Amino acid sequence: VGVVATTQVGGGRSVVVATMLEMLAMYVQNRLCRTSPVQVEVGGEVIDVQMDDMRALLAAVEMEKAHSRVVVMGLDCEWAKHTQTVDLIQICVCESVVTLCKRSGMKEEVRRGLTLLMADKSIVKVGAGVKGDAVRLSALIGSPIYSCFDLADANMEVEKEETREGEKRGRRKKGDERLSLAKLCEKYTGKRLDKPEHIRRGNWAVEVLNEDQVKYGAADALISFRVGVKLIAKMSRKSRSDLRARDLDNLLFDVYEQKKEGNKKKERRERGGASGSGGGGRQKRSYMEVIAARKTPLYENCRMESPDGVLLCTCSAKRCEWYLKKGIATLTSTSPTTIRLLHRPSGYPSKSESYYRTVKANACVVCGSEEECLKKYIVPHCYRKHFPSLLKERRSHDVLLFCKCCHHAASKEEEKLRSAIAECAGIPLLRPIPKRGIDLAKKKAKEAAKTLLKCKTGEARLPTVRQEELHSRLTSYLISQDMPAPPPLHCASLKGVLEEVTQLNAVVVNTDYTSHEEEVVKAIVEGRLEVKDIAAAANTGLSLLSSWEKEEERAGSSVPFLSLQHFEQLWRAHFLTSLRPQHLPVGWKVEHTKGEA
Repeated sequence: VGVVATTQVGGGRSVVVATMLEMLAMYVQNRLCRTSPVQVEVGGEVIDVQMDDMRALLAAVEMEKAHSRVVVMGLDCEWAKHTQTVDLIQICVCESVVTLCKRSGMKEEVRRGLTLLMADKSIVKVGAGVKGDAVRLSALIGSPIYSCFDLADANMEVEKEETREGEKRGRRKKGDERLSLAKLCEKYTGKRLDKPEHIRRGNWAVEVLNEDQVKYGAADALISFRVGVKLIAKMSRKSRSDLRARDLDNLLFDVYEQKKEGNKKKERRERGGASGSGGGGRQKRSYMEVIAARKTPLYENCRMESPDGVLLCTCSAKRCEWYLKKGIATLTSTSPTTIRLLHRPSGYPSKSESYYRTVKANACVVCGSEEECLKKYIVPHCYRKHFPSLLKERRSHDVLLFCKCCHHAASKEEEKLRSAIAECAGIPLLRPIPKRGIDLAKKKAKEAAKTLLKCKTGEARLPTVRQEELHSRLTSYLISQDMPAPPPLHCASLKGVLEEVTQLNAVVVNTDYTSHEEEVVKAIVEGRLEVKDIAAAANTGLSLLSSWEKEEERAGSSVPFLSLQHFEQLWRAHFLTSLRPQHLPVGWKVEHTKGEA
């Protein structure tokens, strides 16, 4: 329709008519083709959120351009900290249009639309810390991003101006700090922006976002838009109606151009070293590269039954093969693989204990992702290996599956609790006595032997005086160890002695060393460290305190290592409160004990 209008309408009005007709055509096409919006509640308001609907977004931008030379776009991105790759782009160009674009499965139409919007200098991209978002988004779409407007920087400029005016009136000076989006929202809109930690650090790379993630992403884009409009108007000393009639260059003096130019240090690192060198230096691998995902599923969900047909547990195919090979079970089904024991088991699982009998999904227990999963001990192995053998028997209850993203988050939370334990117990993580040391005399003798051996084999050439110095050092060490002195330099038999000395191990294991974890477990068993004190210091697992006290009063000393069982429960409670897993297997619980297993 737009092409026909351009050819038929003459004069200067042809372009205007064509543009309006194109907008009309786009609007009609959008109404016919767009996906249904998702309605979410943000700050007490119900708004429509479009998922990957670039047509609706472009149409809204054109409508804004028709009324104003300044189009404000709220922009925010979400990504996993250890990958630094954008997983979700949140955009808001008016009160009624919020669009979320996912990286996974991104269509070419969406990518082209993002490229056009980000390269349009008449669209001001506003957000708190938008510079960081722009760098990552630029790398994703392969295009520069222009006219970015950092709300935190703009707020600081406004505060500086207000401070100067306030000083003239004798008012107190304001603090000079960068505010987060939540604080900017409270300051400029008077509303509170909830940003739950477990959602912020969640898995944004999932195929389908849950309702909380959609609400979180939409709120960030919408609030960025609203705060941006207020800040730009405040800096211009005009209302938004006047803003439309003003020139962008004169009004937004701090709008900057964000190009896809990497950090110089990063570029040099990618080239493999310092500037001008083409050598391939060793690069520090990221967390995601260091940890390896499982190549086979953790749960094969084979079934093991008692002779009377009662399901005892689910297990691996390898375990079933072992029972069959030993001739102590028979195969009763292949779909799923089911074996029946030929002997009566020592015990049957109780009705309340369903964890070991349930079918478990090979997916992350936190976010549900099935990609690149690996197992993790909820009670860290570094503590558990010092437990008594009764508590170290093989159990799968505290071994769960995590995707790489959630595994990284769980490791960080684990370190927080370890630090709290160290502070509460007065047992530092870094011990004053090292686990291993170096025997300097042996090390120097070994180095001297290596150098002399190279001279013997012709790999190196040294002055005779220097060789005699090294030979003297070697002789002194061997004599101090009640060993025979080496032959003179010119003797052929010296080579054999040198080869023996080069095989010496200069590393010495310190017999007085005890690890932080060993000391903590020992202190808990001996009663010098109370688990409830750790819970109070770490502010985690507090809901368990009353039940622990009742157990201690009821059981007394009849239950072995009750304090260590409470220590296990503390780690499980910390895992639940810090990561808020949404996909735990049926029957998994904090109060799980060895007796139930």
